[in-house]
Amino acid sequence: MSAARPWLMLVATAAGVVGLAGSGESQAPPISKAYIFSQAICLPPATSTPGVCVAQTVPRQSTVQIQLPGTPSRWKVVAQDGVKLKRMKVIPDPLRIAGTSEIYIFDFGPTRRGTGRITMQESPPFLAKQSKGRFTYTVTIE
Repeated sequence: MSAARPWLMLVATAAGVVGLAGSGESQAPPISKAYIFSQAICLPPATSTPGVCVAQTVPRQSTVQIQLPGTPSRWKVVAQDGVKLKRMKVIPDPLRIAGTSEIYIFDFGPTRRGTGRITMQESPPFLAKQSKGRFTYTVTIE
């Protein structure tokens, strides 16, 4: 009987582990609905016209986030159509892009289906020198 007891303990332990593993439901992590754009789609080689960013498509329920390196330059929204600025923040990010020390983050919410535009102004022009300090993002909102 002593030989059967370790085997029984092994089976009981295994059943307990399997039971625990099967009792919890695993959930996939939430899918982000944020679309993050940077200066990369506004400069050659991504675009042939500096400052006119490559058009993007986003769902109506999404967040459009624009991240731009700044300081010494500062960024602001100068025009928006089809989207509304929800929040803006500046975070430290030294040494990420040579000559800058912060990242400007702008969150927009689409307000309608169709074509939307966001124009950003950099002052003084540093990254957007070729486009007189402006980047224009075009989004198709589905």
